[in-house]
Amino acid sequence: MQPYTIRPAVQADLPAIVAIYNSTIAGRQATADLQPVSTQSRQAWFDAHGGNRPLYVVESTAGQVLAWGSFSDYHPRHAYRISAEISIYVHQDARGRGLGRRLAEYMCAQAPAL
Repeated sequence: MQPYTIRPAVQADLPAIVAIYNSTIAGRQATADLQPVSTQSRQAWFDAHGGNRPLYVVESTAGQVLAWGSFSDYHPRHAYRISAEISIYVHQDARGRGLGRRLAEYMCAQAPAL
């Protein structure tokens, strides 16, 4: 049995999602944001996901969010509706364990049904 599960994100996950995202800002390699974002400022973004653009979290058996991934519109034009951008962020304490790769594989397996 794996020491984690991958599941759709729920509202209660948003603070952990934002914390993981914010932890990547200083490194300037994973995002173009220069300042941390707030949970409140990310609420509309969170709400916009679902349906064919879901958010997923990797959760430890202890209930800690270790990573998250999202599908987002690649481009707003209708012809691009079948294309999506995948974003994956991993908690700094969980990096280097293959969670990002496993989450990407999971998300790619889900993509055809979306």
